Amino acid sequence: MLTASMDYRYLSQVAANWTRSIPTHHRWLDVPTRWAASPRLAQPAALGILLSATLVSIFLSFHAWYRKEDHTHTRTALQALLTVITPTCSLWPPQYTELAKRASIAGSNIAVPLDTLIHDFVDGVIELRNPVMDLAHLVSSGCPVGGWTICISVEWKWWTEALEWWLVSKSTGRIGSSRKSPSRFPYFHPLGFLLHPVATTCSSEPLITLDYGLGISLPRAGSVVRVEFTSFSPHLRTLSAAQIIATLPFTLSHGPHRCPRSLSSVLELLVASGNVTVHSVTNVSADYERALADVYEKISWDPQMRKEWANAFGLKKWRLDRFLIALEAALVRRRWIERWAVHVSKT
Repeated sequence: MLTASMDYRYLSQVAANWTRSIPTHHRWLDVPTRWAASPRLAQPAALGILLSATLVSIFLSFHAWYRKEDHTHTRTALQALLTVITPTCSLWPPQYTELAKRASIAGSNIAVPLDTLIHDFVDGVIELRNPVMDLAHLVSSGCPVGGWTICISVEWKWWTEALEWWLVSKSTGRIGSSRKSPSRFPYFHPLGFLLHPVATTCSSEPLITLDYGLGISLPRAGSVVRVEFTSFSPHLRTLSAAQIIATLPFTLSHGPHRCPRSLSSVLELLVASGNVTVHSVTNVSADYERALADVYEKISWDPQMRKEWANAFGLKKWRLDRFLIALEAALVRRRWIERWAVHVSKT
C-alpha cells in the first residue's frame, strides 16, 4: 500500500536510472524524468504502474488458462473428426489441426473445405471410414459426433466451374457438354466398363445407356429395349450448393464423358424418333446406388482389380475414381441424383 510518507524522490531516481539504461533511440517518451521534476506526479504514476502490472498478470493467467482449454477442445474436435476422416500417417496433417483449432474457438461446426477433402483423398493423405454413408451426411446436414457437427464447405471456385459448365451446356443445347477433352483411353479399355455401372439390375432385355450420348438405335420391331440414364433431381435449385456438389461426378471424371439427362428430355427424344412405344418408366435409383457401392468395393478391396486399375490409370486416378463413385452413391442416397429406366419397343 502506498502512503504519503513514501520517498517519491527515491522512486523518481530509480525511474530516471531505468530510463538512462534504455538506448537513446528507444527513449521516445521520457516520462520518468518528469517525475523527478515534479514529485507530485510520482504517486499517480506509481499507482498506474502497479495497476498495469496487476492487469498484465491477470491477463497472462487468463491467457494461459484459455490456451489450456483451447487445446482440450482442439483434441476433442480431432477425435470427432477421426470418426469420419482417417489420416494415412500417424499424425494429423496440419490443415486438419488448424480446422479443429478454428472449430474449438468459433463453435461446434468443423467445416472441411470441399477442395481440401478432394485433393487430400486423391493425394492419399486421408481416407474416409465409411465413404458412401459419411459423404451422404457430409454433403447435406453434416455428421453429428459427440457435440460436434462435421460438414463440408463449398468454395467459390466450384460455383465458378459449375456456372461455366452450365453456360456451355446451354449454349450447345445439351446438358453435360463441357470444355473437357475426350477421355485419354478408349471405350474398349478392359476396365472402362467399371468406370461407371451402366446396368442397375440383371435384366434379359437389351440395354441402351444415354449417359455417354444422345443417340438411340433401336433393334428390330417388336423387341423391348431398356433405356437407362442418370439425371439431376428436379428439386435441386440451379447453382445451389447441393447442385454444385451433384455436378462433381460428371465434371471431375476422367473416364468417358457423361451427360446427365432430364426425364422429360429423354421422353421427348423417344417420341420424336417415331414408331416407338413406351411401355414403362421406372425410377431405379435404389438399384443404381447398390451398383455404385459394389463397384466401389471392387476397385477398393479386390487386390487384383486394384492392381489392374492402378496400373492402367495411375494411383491418383484410381483414388479419384473411388472418391467420385462413392460420392455419386451418396448423392443417389440423398436423392440429388436419380437413375431412370424406360422400356420401349419399336413398332
